[in-house]
Amino acid sequence: MNDEIRLRQEILSAFDRADWAAREALLTAIRHLVAGVLTPPVPSTRKEWVERADQVALTLAIEASGGNISATARRLGVSRVTVYRLIEKYGAGNRTEGA
Repeated sequence: MNDEIRLRQEILSAFDRADWAAREALLTAIRHLVAGVLTPPVPSTRKEWVERADQVALTLAIEASGGNISATARRLGVSRVTVYRLIEKYGAGNRTEGA
């Protein structure tokens, strides 16, 4: 199974594992997206929505893992290479590596 597809399947699982504050932050972001408050503009295609969901899931997983890439990969059920690739794609910034 493709790592990107697996990541999409893990979005709800990551949400379920997130603490209350992370869930509240995600729900607030979704509400703002729906209301058109956030920039960049609200996604207009299915692909853009999926990419935005991937970006949110990645951000939540990185935060929940304290920036540890190995822990983030385990949390999402993907390889570290995939996490690094997604960080590069979405510009998630510098993170720490560890076991």
